[in-house]
Amino acid sequence: MGTYHSLQLELDPRLSAELIGTLEAAGLSVNRLIKLSSNSSGFVSVCISSLASCFPWKSVADVLTAWIQAKHNCELQIIKPDGTSITAKGKTAIDALKQLEGADTLLISATTPEQ
Repeated sequence: MGTYHSLQLELDPRLSAELIGTLEAAGLSVNRLIKLSSNSSGFVSVCISSLASCFPWKSVADVLTAWIQAKHNCELQIIKPDGTSITAKGKTAIDALKQLEGADTLLISATTPEQ
């Protein structure tokens, strides 16, 4: 039996419905998580998980890249298992997604209010 890997996405509520729909439309299975913490930031938590040997890193990065290219009004933070993180905004977020593989958490927030 193989090992599993999961990527937790913490999504700004202003972006979550559209982004989850985009991921699902691309055929990625997205599971909503329930936060039990009393200090919740209001972010929507979802998870993508798969066998570690076939985790869809490229598919996730491709979908997020296309979505960011269309939006440009978001900031992302990629958190690796060792605790290091990469933060990028707008178009530079696309370059940061090249380092998504192996991440534990991806935080995506709006940098400007949605109109």
